[in-house]
Formats: sequence, C-alpha cells, structure tokens
Amino acid sequence: MRRVEARHNILTLDQGPLCVACQDCGHRALIETKALLAKSRSYNMEELNSFRFKCRQCGSRAVDKLIPYNQAEAFRWAKGEMDFTG
Repeated sequence: MRRVEARHNILTLDQGPLCVACQDCGHRALIETKALLAKSRSYNMEELNSFRFKCRQCGSRAVDKLIPYNQAEAFRWAKGEMDFTG
C-alpha cells in the first residue's frame, strides 16, 4: 500500500478501490473506481489528489488517500487487519 502522490490518477488504481482513512477519528472506507469515474471531469486521467472527501462519521475533511497493491490488501486494510505505516 502506498500514499497517493501528485502523479497518481484514476488509472493508477487499476480497477481496484481507493482506500481513504479519516485522520481525526480513524474511520476507513473503500472508494470504488466506478464512483471516482462518475465524479471525474477528465475520465481516467484526473489526479486522485483532486478528489475531496468528508468522513461520514465525524465530518472531517482531513483524510489519507492510499493505493492498495491488490483488492485483497484493500479489504484487509478496510477491516483493520493491517495498518499503513509508510
């Protein structure tokens, strides 16, 4: 799993989900690629950092965006079975 950087766009996800974690309360969510494409203005070339998210639990907009290496890693992360330390 790696942090989203400026060069990462929707294509970087390779049809997998984007992992989003609230910095304030720790809530975790997986955002499917289809949902990002539906919000995108430039189809798959839109940078992932241009998307703004708001935590459903506490309302904070301070989030970490992470790219999993595969779907299994994303689901383990979402369940809290693994942490991101990089």
